[in-house]
Amino acid sequence: MKILKALFYSLIAIFAVILLLAFVISKNYGDEIKNYVVSSLNEKLLTEVDVKAVDFSIINSFPFASVNFKEVTIYGSSEDKDTMLYAGNLSCRFNLIDLYSGQYKLIALEINDGFCKLNTNSSGGNNYDFWDSTDSSDVNFKLQLKLVEIENMNFLLNNHPAGIDLSFQINRASLTADLSNKIQNWSIESDLQPVSYTHLRAHE
Repeated sequence: MKILKALFYSLIAIFAVILLLAFVISKNYGDEIKNYVVSSLNEKLLTEVDVKAVDFSIINSFPFASVNFKEVTIYGSSEDKDTMLYAGNLSCRFNLIDLYSGQYKLIALEINDGFCKLNTNSSGGNNYDFWDSTDSSDVNFKLQLKLVEIENMNFLLNNHPAGIDLSFQINRASLTADLSNKIQNWSIESDLQPVSYTHLRAHE
């Protein structure tokens, strides 16, 4: 019985320390973390991005910290600069302990309430080359995605060389990845709803 009580109080103490750490980070470093993440992402983006608002939160994503982007529009890398992705909310999640030690490791993304259009034209050019994958000089900011959560997103895929025109709705899905960002496994938590599919025959 004494062992159980000691374990119980130890767990409470650990939880209290974590809450205190979350409060200290949010109170003293919230704006600094938000500004740093925005600046680091801007350095990696190759296309124009519009964002209505940005905020830092721990309560909504505990035990993680998140930088939340509201009404995000990412324009395509093609010449027409059409919208490649729109999301009502896009959240970047970080580990609290890493943030406290000055390490910004992006470990999870949450994207919801919007659409994504991926186009490949007849010459093979595409509109989704928006991220600079080369090594950054910023050693404190690292992309180490382990989880991507998608909710209420409409996807449109048009590949002209392959003759594919596909549209589908994702109500809710999660994608898990290994540390090298290669897909390890994924699971759809609710129905994937196809809207339309067309296979266009190439002209001979």
